[in-house]
Amino acid sequence: MIGRRRRGIAFWLLLLAWPGFVVVARAAPRTIAVSPDNTDIGFRLYLFGFVPLDGHFTRFVGSLTVDPADSGHCSVTVRVDTASLVMPNKEALKIALGADFLDAVDFPTLAYDGACRAIQGAPPRLEGVLVMRGRTGPLAFSLQPGAAAFVVSAVLHRAAWGMGAHPLLAGDTIRLRVTTRLLPSAREAAH
Repeated sequence: MIGRRRRGIAFWLLLLAWPGFVVVARAAPRTIAVSPDNTDIGFRLYLFGFVPLDGHFTRFVGSLTVDPADSGHCSVTVRVDTASLVMPNKEALKIALGADFLDAVDFPTLAYDGACRAIQGAPPRLEGVLVMRGRTGPLAFSLQPGAAAFVVSAVLHRAAWGMGAHPLLAGDTIRLRVTTRLLPSAREAAH
């Protein structure tokens, strides 16, 4: 009995020492605070269909839970202060925050809650619910998994969210992109 046990232990030790044999431990899901320190929540629309106009938000809170071993498993929750929008043009910013678009006075918060969904034969998607301008509806993001950042992008149709003003000027689509850094920056790593 003891001889078998020693041979069994010796077998496993030999196998572990064998070149090329790797034991991979499954990483546990990790929850990251989503904040302006590690995340960019931005968008782009095209004026007259071809002139890009970008904006991003500077005040928001949330959390992101990711499984480093499986990009198809994640969850996210984010609350954005609508009035924290920054755009390069002051007139465009005034219009974007006004009643015809984001209506920051009556709807001071944007909210998103979602989870990743693995799709057979396709990249996983982040599917969830957006609350904006007093409306609630589904919004799916394409997921671009990576070790350094969690990047999602989506196309939002303005008219579906009650922002149909100035269709020739601003078009109907807004391209959303959210990037959350998963690895600490050089400054954070030094502390």
